Amino acid sequence: MMLRDANEAGNDGLLLEYYTMDDIDIPTLERFRQMFQNLHPEHQWNSAGHKEFLTNFGGYTRDRRTGKEGLTMAGLLMFGKGLPVRERFDNLRMDYIDKSNLIGNQRYSDRFHTMGLGKTTCSTL
Repeated sequence: MMLRDANEAGNDGLLLEYYTMDDIDIPTLERFRQMFQNLHPEHQWNSAGHKEFLTNFGGYTRDRRTGKEGLTMAGLLMFGKGLPVRERFDNLRMDYIDKSNLIGNQRYSDRFHTMGLGKTTCSTL
């Protein structure tokens, strides 16, 4: 929180050197693009390539002064593959909980987390 709050402009657009399109999970990006296209079928970004789309969306950037380019912090967190995300944010723990299709007193129908245990299903804990 201290790192986040130290920059009034935020850190989402921060260029992460050495993180490239190779670190993007393309199927995740494509699903997001499909949702975007469904909501905005006439938008000009729909015809852009993946890199240009991410640039327009703030997930990829180029430093005009140095010429260096790569993913932004937001781009890696939103669309990054698991290992590159864990390499850059080693203290980040992700937890996805699916609360659809609950039966009885289930708290969730599916859960994925990066705390060492992996996937859990149908917990009533």
